[in-house]
Amino acid sequence: MKRVFLYSICIVCFGCKKNKVVQPLLEHYPQSWIFTVDYSNDEYLYFYTKPNNMYTDNVPKSYPLPELEKDVDCRFYLNLTRGADGKQYVSIQLDNNKKRWVFANESTNRQEKHMGIATRGSETDLDNDEYNYMFIIHKIEHSSGVKTVAIESVAYPGYFISSSPPGFNYAANQLTLQQASEPENATEWQCR
Repeated sequence: MKRVFLYSICIVCFGCKKNKVVQPLLEHYPQSWIFTVDYSNDEYLYFYTKPNNMYTDNVPKSYPLPELEKDVDCRFYLNLTRGADGKQYVSIQLDNNKKRWVFANESTNRQEKHMGIATRGSETDLDNDEYNYMFIIHKIEHSSGVKTVAIESVAYPGYFISSSPPGFNYAANQLTLQQASEPENATEWQCR
């Protein structure tokens, strides 16, 4: 009986296909990150906030990131929060103004999903039912040595913060959510 049990465990542990996505990111919080994508050999794409919307833009890799964060609001503070389902998720706030919270939302015509930022009273906790402000951080294995993640919306499971341009409803550089079958098929954001 013990051999059958051990044999079953070995099959499960060693017989499964190794996936590029490790698991939801398990590490200490809070953390502060600038999210980038290697856009080309010379440029990063990054996301930032400007009043109440979230946008993407390009910056030369030679441009120092500390200078970039002085020029635009692009550093975000991530911390743990608990949903009404009892699970832990991650909230994302503007690092230099923790009353500004990042959220996922649907367009008025319900054809697109986009990212926004809003002022909220609490600096540390969300109400349990506000899943639009909660995210799952999936760690992606990456050979460049930079922490790389896919960011999934809790309110819209299977939708990830994307570097893809929006459809017709928004500015060409509006930060959107795009559906992906797996985290490894979503935009891979480098955490700098």
